[in-house]
Amino acid sequence: MLLVKFTAKWCLPCKWMDKTVFQDSQVIEFLDDKIVGISVDVDDSEGVALQSEYQVKLLPTMLLFHPEGNLLDRKVSSQNSTDVTKWIADQMSLNHITPIQKVQPENNVVVPTISEEEAFFKQKEESLTLSTQTETKINTTNQVHQTIEQNNTTTKELTSSSESEIKESVNYILGEYYVQVGAYSQFENAKAEAEKLDETFNQGASISDEILSQGKTIYKISLGSFQTLEEAQLFQDLLKQHKINGLIKKMD
Repeated sequence: MLLVKFTAKWCLPCKWMDKTVFQDSQVIEFLDDKIVGISVDVDDSEGVALQSEYQVKLLPTMLLFHPEGNLLDRKVSSQNSTDVTKWIADQMSLNHITPIQKVQPENNVVVPTISEEEAFFKQKEESLTLSTQTETKINTTNQVHQTIEQNNTTTKELTSSSESEIKESVNYILGEYYVQVGAYSQFENAKAEAEKLDETFNQGASISDEILSQGKTIYKISLGSFQTLEEAQLFQDLLKQHKINGLIKKMD
């Protein structure tokens, strides 16, 4: 079967899936003889065409195809490892699809060289970019973008991780950039707009407050958490296509 995953550099839930689900050894083992996977970037010309052809409106989206080429089913939004394997297993059972069984070579069978096998499975692994993460929910607390300080207390609490692992994890979760898309004087208005934006872009809309010099409080909506400026700019361009102005900000 063929698994097509639609993604984008700016898609935070997609990155979570890439880092977790399809890095899961049990998922990799399950998919090994069942799936050939490809990843489609919706910002590429080919990706735009496929996105239109299959009416992909939300990321991440995964399409599962029968070995004969017809579309079996799709999954929209983030999935965890159990969700992905169960979904594929159910579709195989429903459509009576049997995975290819690996046959032990006999003496008279010509077996590919190790280098050929490694090249094949390496190519297959590189094409599989799946993962799991529950969809990002809107954080409506007053302070959303918090600076994470790796002080001695934090280090002691995370004794199972090395300092470099902690730093990598923090950078991955927060990224360095986000896009601010609006400011409201009423919290309820900001919350309603944030929910709408999160439904459209699935980028973990968040709300933070700021007290102006006059003593008035405003509520700012931010989208995403991007590791590079390029990713933030790509998402900013996408917002422009929806007639939304966004301002790229760097995490404090």
